[in-house]
Amino acid sequence: MSRIGEEPSPCSPTPHSAVKLQAYSTPEQAGCDKAIDRSLTTFWTLVERLRCAADQRQPVHQVEEVIFRSLLAMGLDLLQAFLALSGDATPGPT
Repeated sequence: MSRIGEEPSPCSPTPHSAVKLQAYSTPEQAGCDKAIDRSLTTFWTLVERLRCAADQRQPVHQVEEVIFRSLLAMGLDLLQAFLALSGDATPGPT
């Protein structure tokens, strides 16, 4: 029985289709797609790991740690996507 943070087990995550976004004009904006795809991959991997952890009756403290680490990684990717779409960081109205 493997722990939730360890790699391949009988419950290895399966790939999921990514959301298709509009094409962007700048390389920075195109980086948004990559960041969002990473976030979606992290999300679906987490869902599969949670299902596997439940099947294996893993301790809640181990599952909780994986959830929070995954959420932090997703948050970083989504923030990077936002910054890529924001442009040159010129402050807008407050």
